[in-house]
Amino acid sequence: MKILYVSAARVPSVTANSINIVRSCSAMAKLGHEVVLLHPESHGPEFGKGDPDPFSFYGVPASFRIKRLPCPGRIGGRTLYSASVALYGLAMRPDLVFGRYLRATYYLCRLGFPAVCELHSGVRFKGQKSYFLERLAASANLLAFIAISRMMGDHFEQLDPIRRNRKPVLVAGCGGEPLSGEPAPAKIQKVTTGLDIGYSGKLDVTKGLGLISAIASRLPHHDFHVFGGRPEEVAEWRMQTTLRNVHFYGFIPPGDLPGYMGSMDLCLLPCQRNPVNPSGQIFGSPLKMFDYMALKKAVLASDFPEIREILDETCSVLLDPDDPAAWARTIDGLTRNDIRRLGEAAHARFIAHHTREARYRRLLTEIDAIRSCRRVGS
Repeated sequence: MKILYVSAARVPSVTANSINIVRSCSAMAKLGHEVVLLHPESHGPEFGKGDPDPFSFYGVPASFRIKRLPCPGRIGGRTLYSASVALYGLAMRPDLVFGRYLRATYYLCRLGFPAVCELHSGVRFKGQKSYFLERLAASANLLAFIAISRMMGDHFEQLDPIRRNRKPVLVAGCGGEPLSGEPAPAKIQKVTTGLDIGYSGKLDVTKGLGLISAIASRLPHHDFHVFGGRPEEVAEWRMQTTLRNVHFYGFIPPGDLPGYMGSMDLCLLPCQRNPVNPSGQIFGSPLKMFDYMALKKAVLASDFPEIREILDETCSVLLDPDDPAAWARTIDGLTRNDIRRLGEAAHARFIAHHTREARYRRLLTEIDAIRSCRRVGS
């Protein structure tokens, strides 16, 4: 099948969104599909003089095409990008459009191409987002929306355009990649003789950086390693977190990150309630969760319903995100056998249910079933 994947995120980039997009295309290519990824041109330098090769940067094989289309950083830039996507679609004639950008996906539906649209934000739609969501939901060529957690799916099903047009909402967590071998260990900073406890991702309050600092202050005999963030964000957090046992590494290329995370004893998923989402839920399916599981790491995670869609007490430790003392007590109470057992259980669950390749195999089967039902009903 020819699949056109339409992104609103630049590639390569330091964002988790771009990592998910590239690895999603790689997973569908592994399943035997011809995949082309379209993304907007950069609006400024992100890697100095030139962008690195995206395939080596993300650690994936060059098994699909990546095409950058014009998107000037001014009024009308996104319109030009969406029009360029539409023209590319007319030339390619894809069997399926996998949309991650409402406007461009709508244009392709208007041209008659069957599409699905994956949404990763639970924030209520306003302005242009509302305009294109309304029209996309009404399009006969839009087969389904895709949400990355059941709670996010429930939210989308209640949005008026989706509910009124009776569009299916498919639910699939982001998933991750199994390792092809043991990653070569990277050099990490060390000031204690205790555990090495890792976090990778955005340096954001809603991701739990404040909670990590509060835990570390209670556990000066363990090292905490924080991977991610732009230089200015790292500088700000270093000013706020002056503990000697907390180490900030900044952004690590996705292809290199397993070498660092593989050196960890425990990994943290300290998500916080998101005030901009309805009911304060996180509504997500954190990429780092699957990366931790793929590395056989014991995971300590905030106890949210979205996290429980993937993890439970048999393969992780779920804790109150507002109680750093409980996190500290739990870490100090874990034995090496506990850590090994939790890591192995998390990895077994990951391999059985949560690889990205399995995600797209399930999704494409569900999408094909929707198309078959439509053909029968027509």
